[in-house]
Amino acid sequence: MKRFLPGLLCLLWMSTASAADRPNVLFIAVDDLRPELGCYGAQHIQSPNIDRLASSGVLFEQAFCMVPTCGASRASMMTGIRPARKRFVSYLTRADEDAPGTLTLNTQFRQNGYYTVSLGKVFHHATDNAIGWSEPGLRPNDVPWYRDPANAKLHEQQQKKGARTRGPAWESADVPDD
Repeated sequence: MKRFLPGLLCLLWMSTASAADRPNVLFIAVDDLRPELGCYGAQHIQSPNIDRLASSGVLFEQAFCMVPTCGASRASMMTGIRPARKRFVSYLTRADEDAPGTLTLNTQFRQNGYYTVSLGKVFHHATDNAIGWSEPGLRPNDVPWYRDPANAKLHEQQQKKGARTRGPAWESADVPDD
């Protein structure tokens, strides 16, 4: 017992020390951003906050998109599995259906003691791989799809007509960031 107790105390101390030394991880996934930020050398973009964050963390400079559709690309990235002819092909892809039983990045972090949160759209579907999040994903419903009033009006008119389109494919509205 005299030998066991000091060994146990040493192991407990080591486990608390390693937990405290564990790095914080902030993973930012953005659709269609490309390397259009100051930290990647873009001169026409003013991104001081994310540039400062990039200078103090890890900046991926050789990252490539596996699939040219958003949902499939994110599912591939979160599972670490390459797309195939019948896996990860649509923007509507569900990682938990295309690759059932796969340990995803968020689940790996959660199982190793990290608190994982999805703010926005990491997987295309909020319920995809829900077990990997410490709390349900946050997707605000009160945020309008379009910030430009002309685009919002066009979208509303199309919806009233029963159009299958969702409105303009993109917008570049000059609005406050808050």
